[in-house]
This record gives sequence, C-alpha cells and structure tokens, in this order.
Amino acid sequence: DGTAVISGENIDLGSRTLNRIAIGALKRTSSSPQFYMSGQIGEVVAYGSALSSEDVTAATDFLMDKWGIT
Repeated sequence: DGTAVISGENIDLGSRTLNRIAIGALKRTSSSPQFYMSGQIGEVVAYGSALSSEDVTAATDFLMDKWGIT
C-alpha cells in the first residue's frame, strides 16, 4: 500500500518506490551512504507486503523473545 515502517515509524511513500536500501547507514542523497551506525545488526527481516499493527506487534514480540530483549 505504499507504506514503509522504519524504526517503528510509518512513512507514506505514495507513488515513490524504494530502489536503494542502506542498512546500518543513513542515505540522504543518491551519493554514498552517510552516518554509519556504530554497532552490530543481529537480524534483518523483510516482508513482501505491509503488516497490520497486530502483525507488527507479533513480529516485534517474537524477535524480542528470540534475542532475549526485555
């Protein structure tokens, strides 16, 4: 439906598409990524469609339990 969820925040993309993804860095322009994250990424999860709020909660709960985050 054109909605991306990034760090728990819904962002309406409208007719735009995401054709470049920078994981662990903030990409502000078409140039190289900037503002690299200091840390480790334990897991990346991608879905083929927008999740309902219930699905987001279920996925969050599952991953928090899996990684021992309380």
